[in-house]
Amino acid sequence: MRAIELQEGSAEYSIKISDNLHEIKEDWNRVCRNSIYFNSDYLELLESYGPDGYTYYYAIVYLNGEAEGIYYFQKKTIELAKDFRVHTHSKNLLKKIGVFFQKQFFRMIRYELLVFGNVLLTGEYAYFFRNENPGKSEFNKLTNTVLRQVQEFIKANKGRKFKSVLSKDFYVDSALSHGPFPMNDFTEFQVQPDMILKIKPDWASFADYTASVKSKYRVKFKKVNSKGRDLEYRDLSPDDMASLKNDIHKLYLNTSQRASFSLFVLHDEYFLQLKKTFPDRFIATGVFLDDKLVAFYTLILNGENADAHFLGYNPALNSRYQIYFNILLKLIEKSISLNAKILNLSRTALEIKSSVGAEPFSMNIYLKINNNFLNNRLSWILKRTVPAVDWIQRRPFKE
Repeated sequence: MRAIELQEGSAEYSIKISDNLHEIKEDWNRVCRNSIYFNSDYLELLESYGPDGYTYYYAIVYLNGEAEGIYYFQKKTIELAKDFRVHTHSKNLLKKIGVFFQKQFFRMIRYELLVFGNVLLTGEYAYFFRNENPGKSEFNKLTNTVLRQVQEFIKANKGRKFKSVLSKDFYVDSALSHGPFPMNDFTEFQVQPDMILKIKPDWASFADYTASVKSKYRVKFKKVNSKGRDLEYRDLSPDDMASLKNDIHKLYLNTSQRASFSLFVLHDEYFLQLKKTFPDRFIATGVFLDDKLVAFYTLILNGENADAHFLGYNPALNSRYQIYFNILLKLIEKSISLNAKILNLSRTALEIKSSVGAEPFSMNIYLKINNNFLNNRLSWILKRTVPAVDWIQRRPFKE
C-alpha cells in the first residue's frame, strides 16, 4: 500500500493506493454505502471471478483524515491475437492471405492497458465521492495525482509501464454525470450511447406500458410475443444456475463472441457467484424451449435503477422466436413490477432498444498513449478507426 500527503488550498488531502481491497475495505465502504458496483463484495467477487488476465487497484482520498472519495482501476494485458477476432468467409485467395498476415501481425502485439473504470459496466464507475465532488480545480489536481501515483505504484510493484490509459465512461449529459473528467493529455472520443428507459409513474403494470405506445408498436409487440409463445421464462436460483452453468456460459459466449473486439471474456463462475453474493439484487432468468435452455438474461437492482446486465441466446433460434426482442419486453415488465424508476439497457442494438422506448444518452471515453508522438496524433487516428454507428431512433410513445 502507498500513502501520499498533499494540500490543496486550506484542505489537507491524503491518498492511499492498494492492490488489496481487503486492507482498505472499511474506509472504502464508508464512502460508497449504496452503489452495488462500488460495493466491496462485488469488487472482491471480481478479484476471484472476474475476466481472465485482469488485476485491480484501488485508491481512497482522505480529506482532513476522513475517507471522502474512491478511485477504481483495472489492469489488462492486451493481446491483439486474442482480443481481436479476425476472420473472413470470403473465398477470395488475396483476402484469405491478407487475413493470415493480419493474424500473424496481431500475435506480435502485446501491451499493458490501465483502465480507469470498470470494463464490465456501462456508466461512470471510475470514481465516487461521498459528498459533492471537490471544486473543479481541486478535483482535477486530485484525479491527476491519483492517476500518476497509481501508475507509479504498479510500476514499482510489478515493474511494468503502461502503454496507454483508458478512462471510461462519462455521460455528456451533466444531469447524469458525477462531474467532468480532467482531460489534460487525454483525447476524448464518443462511443455508442447508453440506452435508458425511464419508467413512468403511472405504469402500474406491463399493460399500462403497452397502452402508452402508439398502435403500430402495440401490434409489433403482439407479433413478437406471438412468435415467442412457446418460450418459458424461469427465474433461476443458485442451484439452478449451478446445474446450468455450462449452458449459460456457452450462450453468453455465443453472443459476446459476435463482436469483432472485446476487452474481456467473463469467468464461467461469474453469474453463479453474483447470485450467491447478491441473491435479492441480482436476477437471472432462463428462457426455455421444450425444457431446454435457449437463452438467459440478467438484471441488477442498483438503488432505484434496474440495470440489464449480460445475456446470451441461441442465434439460430432468435429470428424464429424473436428471443432478443422478447427479452427486452420481459426486462421492461420485470422493472415495472419491481417499481424501478429507470431501466438501463446499456449499449448495442440501439434501434431495437429505442423501439421499446429507450432513449440514447451520449457517453465519452478518454484515451492517453504514453508515447508523445502517437498521443499527439491520437485524435486523427481515432477519427479513422472508431466506426460511426448509423441508426434510426424510434419513438414509440404517444405524443
